[in-house]
Amino acid sequence: MGLDAVQRLAHSEALSHLILETAPDAFIGIDLDGRIVTWNAKATQTFGWTAKEAIGHTMWDQIIPPVHRDAAMDRFRETGATQTANLRMEVYARHRDGHEFPVELTISGLKSSRSPISPSTAAWSAPPRVAANR
Repeated sequence: MGLDAVQRLAHSEALSHLILETAPDAFIGIDLDGRIVTWNAKATQTFGWTAKEAIGHTMWDQIIPPVHRDAAMDRFRETGATQTANLRMEVYARHRDGHEFPVELTISGLKSSRSPISPSTAAWSAPPRVAANR
């Protein structure tokens, strides 16, 4: 790979990181087992865990309240990574301090040329309509 290609790749990765870090919604990248691999600044603000504290743990252990854990995990696993394109659902999430709150979760399967097994992403937001409907 030439120097120019390396520089373009580094620039692209830096830009992607900046976009995720400044996104208006929480963004959590998860692998096929639900293990957190990416966590942006809005996720920290929304859920109270830093990226360092969240990455490596399962989404089910960090932010899905215990009472909803089995149903959420079953639904995620039933859909499969290749069938989750923009799957939207309203669920309750748990903040680090223990309080629960309604969120809208979008799960999207990602395909990568580098990996035959695609990770999934979860974008969380708490739009007023979700909170108002609870």
